[in-house]
Amino acid sequence: MYVVAAVMAGAVVMGLGAAALVGSERIASVDPGGAGALMLLSADLAGGTMTSGGAVVFILVACALFITVLAATASVTLAAAAAIAHDLSLHSSKGKPTNEGSEVMSARWAAAGVGAVGTVLAASARNEDIQQLTTLSLAIAASSVLPALVYSLFWSRYTRRGLLWTLYGGMGSTVALLVSSPHFSGVPSALFPSWRLDWFPVSNVALVSAPIAFLLGYVASVWGGRDAGDGQTVHEKRVPSDFTAR
Repeated sequence: MYVVAAVMAGAVVMGLGAAALVGSERIASVDPGGAGALMLLSADLAGGTMTSGGAVVFILVACALFITVLAATASVTLAAAAAIAHDLSLHSSKGKPTNEGSEVMSARWAAAGVGAVGTVLAASARNEDIQQLTTLSLAIAASSVLPALVYSLFWSRYTRRGLLWTLYGGMGSTVALLVSSPHFSGVPSALFPSWRLDWFPVSNVALVSAPIAFLLGYVASVWGGRDAGDGQTVHEKRVPSDFTAR
């Protein structure tokens, strides 16, 4: 917790320092979303990009940022590929023991597919403000992953149906509210400023979508019943033996 607080405080200090030393106009001229603020700030502190010291510091910071982004992208790609390969192997085997070679092949194809989709999306959004995508990803995490984790860890009556309602309901409400918020349309800084879909006035949609996800998970678990497989609690759910045996 203290590490996260220190990192967030450092980000605030560096952002304010970049605005004061570099200037908001110069930062916006490089990237409207402010992605180049850290590199410009480090170069100015070392004497400017026109000096040898500033140029070296600028290059070092750029390389560090590139390695960080590459590591984060690789970890997300591997995690997504592993989850997809696990689900594909689980559904294709239908309870039978699976071949390790087939799982590895599924993981490779899944990694290639996730990487290809990510590359296409990144190329399509290269000229867009990444703040909109960051807001969407954080809001979805807060509105679907967080309620599911809290219920799974601290509520023994949380059912599989409640889990599905939490995930799908949280993600659906987040997307619907974000499309209707000023992040999407209606203001000059929106993704589509000429559109008029901004009937929802709150920019941080997770303030509304997260409680909706918690409510859906509770209602589905309490009133959904346990007469079917979907009513089985997540604590009673067991991983198939062909995976636990490894």
